[in-house]
Amino acid sequence: MTHYPLLFARHELIEGNGFIARVAVSGRALLSEEDGEFWVEGINPGGFSAKGQSPARR
Repeated sequence: MTHYPLLFARHELIEGNGFIARVAVSGRALLSEEDGEFWVEGINPGGFSAKGQSPARR
């Protein structure tokens, strides 16, 4: 089984009634290959996972 550590970061501007806020998130995940499928599981923050046929973004 192959494992790849991933780091991610994302930010967005949120506009509301009379305010603007910048929301940012960053964290770590682990990409694993098992039986020809690729799984991504959250480490920090935890609580998310996804499955795909390749590690490429489409």
